Amino acid sequence: MTGIYPTAQILQGDFSGVNPLSGSAMRNFGPVVDPQTVLAFPGNQIPSARWSPFASKFLPVAFLPANCLACQSQGLGFNFVGDQPGRTNQNQYIGRIDHRFSDSDTLFGNFQIEPAIGVSTASPNPISAVDGVTRSYLAGINEIHVFSPSLVNEFRVGYTRLRATLQQQQDAGGAFTFQNTPTSIPSLFLTVAFAGYTSTFGNGAISDRNFSLEDSWDFSDNLSYSRGRHQLQAGFELIRAHFWNTVNLNAFFVYVDGLSPQFGFTGAGFADFLLGVPFEGLTFQGTGKADMVERSVYAGYLQDH
Repeated sequence: MTGIYPTAQILQGDFSGVNPLSGSAMRNFGPVVDPQTVLAFPGNQIPSARWSPFASKFLPVAFLPANCLACQSQGLGFNFVGDQPGRTNQNQYIGRIDHRFSDSDTLFGNFQIEPAIGVSTASPNPISAVDGVTRSYLAGINEIHVFSPSLVNEFRVGYTRLRATLQQQQDAGGAFTFQNTPTSIPSLFLTVAFAGYTSTFGNGAISDRNFSLEDSWDFSDNLSYSRGRHQLQAGFELIRAHFWNTVNLNAFFVYVDGLSPQFGFTGAGFADFLLGVPFEGLTFQGTGKADMVERSVYAGYLQDH
């Protein structure tokens, strides 16, 4: 994984070293200002006693420090080297039936069930890994009836159902809940982002748990009639679909360098995180939800060859 990650020093509240955002210049942090005194913290270090309860609890589980000194010597930045485990488990069950009622009436049917789970967002940090869980069902019946050598009818009915969930691999266990967020669920970790850093930290799906379910029925009938030089065909199709969707978002916080101490900031985004002063905080409550959306599609045709 190449990119910009906080150093072990930064994760301890020590901003006396190199600022990872300075690039190849490898410059040290400027003064990290205490908003209470509008003076720099002694030694550019924020004592843990000043850390917010949220930062004290979230930092140990959400961050892996830059650990590739060789990367820095090659000018690749403050990178983290580690494994991003990913897996996919997919099964498929298929069935088919053929039945001949008579010389003029035949039936064909098939079904397919396909459960699967795969890593949607891989991460060396377990709380950031997100799984995509799906389960699909497909079934169809086709009946052909021959009324006469010149008149044949084909009827088809099909059903499709798709269930999909985007979910964390690990459960936060209610450790990161916030007031006035009634539709958030306690199992979600939140997500934080620092302007200039490569990735977000925490929940790898921006604090999201997404569930969707869609099913649809498809009916069609086709009639063919031959007479002399003419071949008449007529038919119709009806599709009836339903869709449900639910999104649960915990919280998403953004931290930015260079904000003025006059407004309660330190001048360093990561230091703002430790003090509990985000530049921006987002949550979505009761949005992204569709209890049931219905759709119907009709079509018909008549032609002569």
